[in-house]
Amino acid sequence: MSKVSVIIPVFNNPDGLSNVLESLLEQGYPKAEYEIIVADNRSTDESQAVAQEYTRNHPQLIKNVSEDKVQSSYAARNRGVQIAKGGILAFTDSDCVPVESWLAEGCKALEKNNASMVAG
Repeated sequence: MSKVSVIIPVFNNPDGLSNVLESLLEQGYPKAEYEIIVADNRSTDESQAVAQEYTRNHPQLIKNVSEDKVQSSYAARNRGVQIAKGGILAFTDSDCVPVESWLAEGCKALEKNNASMVAG
């Protein structure tokens, strides 16, 4: 089983961020085998506070970084990739709510098909 880094770019979406983080905490994938990285992209609302709260409450699982030079979800994702420790990178957005089997099924599809990428 490969370690997975889940990267979430966020800009001004505290409610969505809270929802996606809750769904990622409920994944049916072993907690020791994944990390969650919130990559804030210069939010001006409570998004950063939400990320900090989840990081404080789940320090072994959630990390928080900021991309403050380039205003772009791509730049925020890339900032998350810079600190990722997983051999597999999984991306979702702050307006998504992955189902409980998202990580497990994605990893299974990668391994079964000897694929380098899965999208859905």
